[in-house]
Amino acid sequence: GTVLSIIGFVSLVLTAFLYLNKKLNKNGVTENPEKLKIDALVKLEEEEIKKFLMTFGYYTDNGVLYDYALFIADYTLFTKTLSKLENSKLESDKLSSNIGILKSKLDGFFNKFHLVGGNYLSNLTRLQNGVLEYQTLSERQSEYNVKSKKTLEELNGVRLEINKFSTKYDIAVVNPAKITSDIKEFESEEQAYKKAEKSALLYKEEKNLTEKPEGLLDALEELSEQLSSLQKRYGLLKYDIVNDEYVVDKLDGLLIDKAQAENNLLKYKQKHKILLATITSLQKAEQNIKDKYVAPVKNEFEYYAGLLESILKEKVTMTKDFEVTFERFGKERSDEHLSAGLKSICALCFRLALIKNMYKGQKPFLILDDPFVNLDAKHFDKVVNLLRELSKDVQIVYFTCHESRLI
Repeated sequence: GTVLSIIGFVSLVLTAFLYLNKKLNKNGVTENPEKLKIDALVKLEEEEIKKFLMTFGYYTDNGVLYDYALFIADYTLFTKTLSKLENSKLESDKLSSNIGILKSKLDGFFNKFHLVGGNYLSNLTRLQNGVLEYQTLSERQSEYNVKSKKTLEELNGVRLEINKFSTKYDIAVVNPAKITSDIKEFESEEQAYKKAEKSALLYKEEKNLTEKPEGLLDALEELSEQLSSLQKRYGLLKYDIVNDEYVVDKLDGLLIDKAQAENNLLKYKQKHKILLATITSLQKAEQNIKDKYVAPVKNEFEYYAGLLESILKEKVTMTKDFEVTFERFGKERSDEHLSAGLKSICALCFRLALIKNMYKGQKPFLILDDPFVNLDAKHFDKVVNLLRELSKDVQIVYFTCHESRLI
């Protein structure tokens, strides 16, 4: 900063000195030794400034003041960029701090539900699935409570009947379920007995038997064993049937979930197909825009910029986003490094390119409201030559407020 202040002060003194010297020469004042001495000092200062600027790559044929102006413009842009970087870092640190706080809160929230590890989105999905499962289980528990209450009422009624039964026949009820089983077994054996008795009577009448056949007791014992075996088998089969019914009930729910998942998959595939078609259409549209609008304007701009290359002293180009860039010291830079006068020239080239592409087969006239007020006389004369050349093909109306700007 100190060096820049010294250079600025010396440049100001140098400019004032040259101006006063020029004025004295016009008034016929002859040079004196003191003036020559100052001239020599000024030359030395110019050389020092040039050496300083050359260390940063600023050296042109336009003189030290021009080089110094370029340096100041780049330095100002540099300080602005540095300030933006510092602000961005502060903002980034602030966002990082907020992210850390948010992560801590999320970790604390998910830890309550024993969801550790994995990303937050997967944990949230697991939590949502858990909530749905909890709601389903809660509904089943409510249904179970209702059924349990009803069953309990029925059970109390059965117990009352069993108590009446036990009181009536003066027996101790140890296992009510066994009584029910015994009753069913008794009824079954009673029916089998009656059927066997009926068959025996028919057989006795058919064979005209008067005495009881030997070995009948053994046959009855064998039949009783077969009956007991069949009853056990029946109980096992009934238990298997209950389990199978439970599995079937669960299978229905799984089939419904599968159908829902297949339906969702079909929807996702359709959305994916639409998104792919959209991306393809957007890419095609972007390429069409580039081919139809961007490329012609870019080519025309670079054509006019080429005509003014002697004024700009750098090769000027345009990007696909209509951003103007130029090459200086072997590096590509944005138009922020250009002076106001050179920017006005680039703006003219851009407007001429737009007009050339907007009016196909037509020749509109141009109205220019002295857009080159920031150009010095030397550069303005070159622009005048270009305007005269353009006026051979297009009518130009040029407004100015000073005789020095007359074309």
